[in-house]
Amino acid sequence: MLFQKTKISFLVEALIVSLFPGIIIPSVFFLKVMVSKGEIIWGNYLFGFIFSFVVTFCIYFFNVGIVQYLQGNEKRFRSQFARIMLELIITICISAVVMTLVFMAFLKYYKYDIHKNTVELYDNIVIAIIVNIVAIFIFEALFFFKKWKNSLIESEQLRRKNVEIQYAALTSQVNPHFLFNSLNVLSSLIQTDPEKAVIFIREFSKIYRYVLDCNDKLIVTLQDELNFLYSFLYLQKIRFDKALVYHIEVNAGCLDLLLPPLSLQMLVENAIKHNEISDENPLKIDITGNIDRVKVSNNYRPIKKATKTGGGLGVKNLMERYSHYTDVKPEFYIENQYYHAIIPLLKDE
Repeated sequence: MLFQKTKISFLVEALIVSLFPGIIIPSVFFLKVMVSKGEIIWGNYLFGFIFSFVVTFCIYFFNVGIVQYLQGNEKRFRSQFARIMLELIITICISAVVMTLVFMAFLKYYKYDIHKNTVELYDNIVIAIIVNIVAIFIFEALFFFKKWKNSLIESEQLRRKNVEIQYAALTSQVNPHFLFNSLNVLSSLIQTDPEKAVIFIREFSKIYRYVLDCNDKLIVTLQDELNFLYSFLYLQKIRFDKALVYHIEVNAGCLDLLLPPLSLQMLVENAIKHNEISDENPLKIDITGNIDRVKVSNNYRPIKKATKTGGGLGVKNLMERYSHYTDVKPEFYIENQYYHAIIPLLKDE
């Protein structure tokens, strides 16, 4: 049913479009006759209308489908120029063939001598080719305008989503539990180790400075993300002490590659939030990075209530953010009692 509706709407569209050349082209020739004070023959105007209408309809019917197909498969071409040139070649050939067939059909129907009208045939083919070229450039202009408009919409949607995600990340850190735990740790450090308390405050401020700075950024370098993560892990290490063990090993060659901000922090925070942590059974987090990805792994001992309330919103948001930059999707899986999260690194293009 949908296909039938689409087909009918296309035919209606072709008929409407064909009316304009059907009216305009014979009107131009009719005005020339009036200006030159020649004999006005209304039958010629009707003939010109029908001829122009039929030619336009046939060309539109065949060429629009080809143009839409090539535009829809633009990624298969090395460049837009190559696609447009192929588009022009195919549509020009079709226009010339359609014009020839329709012209000869009209001559035969009205019993004109085809050989005596070859000049008119060539003139009509040239007109059809010129009109076709103009039409292609109009289609392409509309196509690129639509792409530009969609890119603006997607960019705005991504910006809003990114702001929402970062705001959620900020509020998830600035919550009573986080502040309460951090202030308790800080209070204890001030009494027992003032020097470490100063470091704690400095790392604590780095976390919020990074989150605030990221509000205007859609992607950041892996180096910046790791610097932030070290501060975050420092606070967590002070809090959990021996119950938290982490190891970071990242290839220096990928530090300038990109990823959505707060990605690694979200994965580490999920590991801490959803797993049991104790001195007897410490949580072990390993972060490794190579030329095209970062892997975050932790021993898997989920808290029962966390599995019911986790919801996976952080993971879902991360997947959505990556979908705007690459077809490579983040991976999440459990293997040998370890939870693994792999996120791709992006190149600046």
